[in-house]
Amino acid sequence: MKLSTKIILPIILISALLILLAGCFGTPDDSPGYTPGSITGRIVVPPNCIDCLDGGPCFKGISNDAPSGWMPVEDAIVTVIPHATLTDEDGKYTLTNIEPGVYYVITATYKNLVLKDVVEPDGVEAGKTYDAGTANCESTALGLVVEYFWDMGLDADEIKVTLDEYIETKKFEDLVATVCCIIEDCDNITNYCCLVECDEPGYTPELESITVNTGSMNLCLNDSKSIAPLVSVIAHYTEGEPSKVVTSSANITYTSNDPSIASISGTIVTAGNSVASTFINVSATYTEGYITVDSTGTVPVSVIDCSAPTYDLIMAVNPSGGGSTTPSVGGPYTYAEGTVVTITATTAEGYHFVDWTGDVADPDSASTTVTMDANKTVTANFEEDAPDTYTLTMKVLPLDSGTTTPEIGTHTGYTAGTVVNISATPEAGYHFVDWTGDVAVPDSASTTVTMDANKTVTANFARENIITSINIAGWENAGCHPNFDHPHEPYSYTKTDPSGIPGTIELKWLTVTNPNLKSVHFFANVDSGDVVTYRYTTDMNGSTFTGWFTLGGGYVSSDCIEIPGALKSPPEYPTDFYIKISVNGVNTCTIHIW
Repeated sequence: MKLSTKIILPIILISALLILLAGCFGTPDDSPGYTPGSITGRIVVPPNCIDCLDGGPCFKGISNDAPSGWMPVEDAIVTVIPHATLTDEDGKYTLTNIEPGVYYVITATYKNLVLKDVVEPDGVEAGKTYDAGTANCESTALGLVVEYFWDMGLDADEIKVTLDEYIETKKFEDLVATVCCIIEDCDNITNYCCLVECDEPGYTPELESITVNTGSMNLCLNDSKSIAPLVSVIAHYTEGEPSKVVTSSANITYTSNDPSIASISGTIVTAGNSVASTFINVSATYTEGYITVDSTGTVPVSVIDCSAPTYDLIMAVNPSGGGSTTPSVGGPYTYAEGTVVTITATTAEGYHFVDWTGDVADPDSASTTVTMDANKTVTANFEEDAPDTYTLTMKVLPLDSGTTTPEIGTHTGYTAGTVVNISATPEAGYHFVDWTGDVAVPDSASTTVTMDANKTVTANFARENIITSINIAGWENAGCHPNFDHPHEPYSYTKTDPSGIPGTIELKWLTVTNPNLKSVHFFANVDSGDVVTYRYTTDMNGSTFTGWFTLGGGYVSSDCIEIPGALKSPPEYPTDFYIKISVNGVNTCTIHIW
């Protein structure tokens, strides 16, 4: 079977069930002899932690599909050791540089939830992308089992055989059901100590409060239905004790003053003979030890004429997290034909309401109505509030190589859409190269930045001329040795300029027409971190060069350079003789002797 199915699971219980080792089952290769592939997939989670308690499906049993209604999440962390990535706004992820032919367990974490998936050795192919699909219960159970087998020391073939047998057993079905039950409570785990061995706590947690969670109810005229499945009570404790469901232990009462509700007897609600949209008040009291706490809630009720046509209303929001609706997001909510339903959009912090999509009375009003003359889906559209102002940060590289306008540092208070003029000015000995960051023209020293977000831009400079002194010595003998038959100082030339020595150094007076000039060498002074290289001509007309010789940095000296033709008898001096000097790979100056 294809093992690309999934579920979300609270981290605390996964850690207790099995050893969590999110990784690949094979030998890593530091110098891969393979063509890597990729793994792609999608992470979705329930819209809230109490879908089941609100009357929705409990997602139990084995299935290749994620439960309907789950929503994609952004910035979930997805790992396959040693690879990691984040999901995008659609919940999608892609892991690259994956070795083919290896067992993998994918682990995705989002807040306090965990998702797992298994990729078999034949899943990832060289140069191709493997689609791992979307999350549900079974894949996390599979991931836990594979990690357990791997921890036992089984290799890939043994895992394959053992897994194929195990997934057909009742034990595996029970594991999937347990995993699904945990997602039903999210982190409100009531009995995980029954599943694993737990240490006794070093404190006595105390009951602090309860929460009443409710779903909605549809009632036919004069019909009766139990309200109990729609109501749950969650107890919360001090000292970090996990919350737990205490519905069966709580004292719950139900009341209604609406004539469309004929009677409430215990948990049985009976509708009257009038169509209405109303609600039932829920009061809950729970006692544990010497502490008693209480809370309230409401159950929305639609009393409908089931003998007449009915239509379904589905509520939605865009984007997810932008706000909520009344009735709440989801459905379907069933109404008799002609029912006028009041709907309301409530914005979340950082968003504002835009309009409704769907057949509503007033699309631009956050509170409006829907007439149920057909099945309808309406969506409340929100937009994220733009920040009041943005920040511009100016930098230079390397440090002290130049200045900027605005000056180097952080500048606040730019309203959205402001176009800021920026410029870069090099210090002496440097020149402008380009900008790093979101600027209009990166190669121009004067350009603009549009402030539609917080921006950081960096002006990049480079050293202009970095040889600060040079000395050239000419010798009457070959090999740069003194002429002891005519003892005197060698021919020499010295140039010093703190701002740098560029261009061509012409040494006509050090002429090779002097029959005594046989060899030459130079000294150059640069920063210790720079690298000096040089080459010179070897023919009689100055057009053929040697390869580059490397000297390093600081105060450097070339090897002795023989003048072409000077050792012949009689000497055959070249017309032009060149020595080219480069610093950090950039041609900096040329020595010209003729």
